[in-house]
Amino acid sequence: TYAYYVVAQPEVKLDDDSKIGAYVFYAGRDGEPYRSYYPSNFWFLEAYASYSSDDLGILKAGLINTKFGLDYYLGFIGTAPYFDGFIQDADYGLSWEKKHQVCDDLTVDTVAQFFFHDGAWNGGLANHNTESVAGLHERNTLVLRMAPKWTLSDDSTLAWGISGLVGEIDSNVPGFANDT
Repeated sequence: TYAYYVVAQPEVKLDDDSKIGAYVFYAGRDGEPYRSYYPSNFWFLEAYASYSSDDLGILKAGLINTKFGLDYYLGFIGTAPYFDGFIQDADYGLSWEKKHQVCDDLTVDTVAQFFFHDGAWNGGLANHNTESVAGLHERNTLVLRMAPKWTLSDDSTLAWGISGLVGEIDSNVPGFANDT
């Protein structure tokens, strides 16, 4: 079996426009670990608590996917950002996400995230990013993203976005200094 997944998303409605909840996405597989640097055959893809309201957006705390670039990897084969560990990369921290309705034809997705520590694994290939190199760890990472989306007709939309990421790397690797 390639992988087994367990997903749970309980929510409690507080009033007409707000709720609290939790999200857990757990995976496992038979045989070898998913990547050579995974410590076991079982791992959390995400696990966080959340608060959402119509006015504020969504606040999350826990093991959260980094929202740098595209949220998805466009199919089974994937894309370079997935294999380089930039998307579907869950780290420990806080996240704020909000979709602003500017007018009937324009929405703007905004994301601000701060991560205290990396989640120790992602989809990246071995030695393609800091999480996949023994002795390197990410910390104090800030991610900002804005993506406007225009509705052109009933059948088409145009979206454009910009993302920024800055963080620190702690190194226990000889000859590789701590860096930002």
